[in-house]
Amino acid sequence: MSTSTGIFTPDSKTIEQVFGDTTAYYTMPEYQRPYSWDDERVNQLWDDLKSAYLNYAESIVAIAEEQKSTENRTVSELTLADENYFLGSIILTPGKNSFDVVDGQQRLTTLMIMFCVIRDLFPDLNEGENAVIESISATDIKMFIKNKKNRLHLSTHLNNQNDFEHEIANDSIKWPDKFTQTDKHARKYLNTALLFKKHFEDFVKETPEHLQAYIDYICRNVRIITILCSSQAFAIKLFQVLNTRGMDLAPADLIKSFLYNNLSKFENPELIEQKRKTFMQEWTTIEQILKPTYNSITDILSMYLYYISHSNPRKTLYEEILPFIEKKHPNTFLFELKKFSQDYIEIYNTKSKFIYSLFYLQHQLYWKPILTGVKQHNYFKVEDLTPILSRFYYLFWIAGYTSPKIKQISFNVMKWIKGKVEFSIHENNMEWERFLQFSKTEESDYENAYTLINDNLCEIDFSMNSGLNLLKAIEFKLEEKLVLERVMTYVKERIHDDCYYEKWLKPLLILIEYKQTENADFISLDNNLHAEHIMPQSRKYQYWQKLYDEDKYKAHLMKIENLTLLSGSRNIQASDRPFNLSNAISSEEEKAEFLNEADGTYFDKLFVYNGKGIDGITKFRITQHIVDNYKEWNSEEMANRKTWVIKEIEDVLKIKLS
Repeated sequence: MSTSTGIFTPDSKTIEQVFGDTTAYYTMPEYQRPYSWDDERVNQLWDDLKSAYLNYAESIVAIAEEQKSTENRTVSELTLADENYFLGSIILTPGKNSFDVVDGQQRLTTLMIMFCVIRDLFPDLNEGENAVIESISATDIKMFIKNKKNRLHLSTHLNNQNDFEHEIANDSIKWPDKFTQTDKHARKYLNTALLFKKHFEDFVKETPEHLQAYIDYICRNVRIITILCSSQAFAIKLFQVLNTRGMDLAPADLIKSFLYNNLSKFENPELIEQKRKTFMQEWTTIEQILKPTYNSITDILSMYLYYISHSNPRKTLYEEILPFIEKKHPNTFLFELKKFSQDYIEIYNTKSKFIYSLFYLQHQLYWKPILTGVKQHNYFKVEDLTPILSRFYYLFWIAGYTSPKIKQISFNVMKWIKGKVEFSIHENNMEWERFLQFSKTEESDYENAYTLINDNLCEIDFSMNSGLNLLKAIEFKLEEKLVLERVMTYVKERIHDDCYYEKWLKPLLILIEYKQTENADFISLDNNLHAEHIMPQSRKYQYWQKLYDEDKYKAHLMKIENLTLLSGSRNIQASDRPFNLSNAISSEEEKAEFLNEADGTYFDKLFVYNGKGIDGITKFRITQHIVDNYKEWNSEEMANRKTWVIKEIEDVLKIKLS
């Protein structure tokens, strides 16, 4: 049933009608994103279809049983209200001998993959009068339903068409012997096919008698609203409206479609197709160069928005960025975005311990546009600002402040760097230096600090003389914020308190680790990195029971002096073993439990820490420091290590903690 408005024509169609329309050659416009459905989306679609069918089938049986004696009434009449399942809408525009899919390409592609799986798993269903799918070939990616030889031409994203045809739509799917986690991300079509394969196999095991009826239900009872628009411009506008009303679509896709369509306002109609092709090539280039950073183009657009607006977004990314792009030539904006992306990549690839430290922060949308902005303007070296930012963000993090406390100062820094507000500190330099020193080392005399800021220092002059002045001014404002927010007091409390469960603990230990060497490799903050309890959480061995009573045990267990870094395998190895059995007072029976008879050494914590565990390599210098400096792990030694750890933190964060 279709209704035309002149601008668009909506029509409710079954899947069979969509895939069996003799005129239905569907192609994906070049600006569309590649196929991207993950496990969650595919599994959700399956669950929805299966549940809808089973509910429908159950209602048919129930009503048929109830109405056995009723004459001249069919089951379908009694269950009409429950027979259809609505799968959503697709937006189309007329193309050359085809329809361009403006919205819905992900669902169409997923359904096509599902039918290819049905074709390969159940060849018996594709023969005779009741055939559902006779064949699907890669020549035109033709799909024949019920011997009618109607066809669907599905052209996927240009960069992936060959993969789709080769892995899915050819005579049969090439099922892999092995399929790794990497494959899941790189081979999306095949991953979806494998998910459907498992679902159908499980379905047949559970309810084999329902298979034919289930596939018939999908073809004839699942419906899609096709919306045929008279022009591409209106289709894209409709697409944007629908997807800014809560439908799941990456903001980058909305922005891309707007820019793609907006080219027509700036270009000669005769050149528009070539300009759009150039636009798509540049957009794809940005996506490709970002891949090694694990940042999507949506991520870079968010960073860029923060940088150009230097304010807290109150709407969606698409709505926020629209005023900055609607009057600008799309290719000009894309050039700026590409330059911003390249500058960010340079920062990402910088082998700097301070850069590394920033990647552990919970809120990365602040420092990334700041440093990229510095790169854009070249006022001063990025590496000069990085340790200042690292110290500021870490101190706020450890002090317990959430993002609202730091976002405004971050936006101000972006504003200054961008040049909207430029300033320098031009006199009384000695007082300024004295304040910086005070804020990093003195006790918490905040009233004195405030007086120093307001009375003894000159007012900030909004006239930037040099990049060096800008850098000094930024440092000044960040230090001022740290003092007035009483950050140092809170940091001191938390560093000396139980901190095992704090999210900043492992990053802070990593900062200490970086300090131990000139050239450190980046340490991933993943599930393989553990905060090891040197004195273990369990006291089941006599070794630990004799060293500490329960009160002392609890007093030190979660403190920073009792924590170090270990990989996951080492952490399991170390577990609750004694610290040093060679030097311990323990029962012979207990010592024998950890004796390596081959070489006469004891398999204790020091043995593991020293790199003599699974791989024989000492990974963390902070942990090797324990091996080199401690022969026992009693109260005295823990006090010594606390002194060492606190000194390292003071050096890293430029703060007085003792």
